[in-house]
Amino acid sequence: MASVPRGAWNRTRFWLGSFGRTNYVALAYYQAAYRFHGNAAWLNLPDNAASRGLLHASVDAKL
Repeated sequence: MASVPRGAWNRTRFWLGSFGRTNYVALAYYQAAYRFHGNAAWLNLPDNAASRGLLHASVDAKL
């Protein structure tokens, strides 16, 4: 499974990587959405789940 969110301003796609479990895909996507849109990001996770820094360092570096 892969995660490819779009950037906030220029709608550029960002490849976050391939993940073995769907919950890892969701966390990576939500973390990116939170980084791009801040508190205005539309997330289906609890309020603080996306801001906990759960991404691998290589994925975090892409953002």
